[in-house]
Amino acid sequence: MPTMIYLVANHAGADYFVPVDRRDGRQVARIERPRNARGDADFVYGEVATNTAARKIVREQHYAAPFERQFLAQIHDFFQRQATN
Repeated sequence: MPTMIYLVANHAGADYFVPVDRRDGRQVARIERPRNARGDADFVYGEVATNTAARKIVREQHYAAPFERQFLAQIHDFFQRQATN
């Protein structure tokens, strides 16, 4: 099971996170590949192993409060599920 996540800034403004697959050395390259003709790409801005670390980095991004709350709740739920599996 993944124990870390990448925090990703989406080129279209819908940031997200993905579990880290340590067996996949090209995972970041696939995330950050250009998505359209203009060359827009997503960007991995954090790799974290704890909810606390994720909260710190997400808060530094200055998201709108509703999005930040929702994003942090999703991350918290992910780490809670990891702890119980």
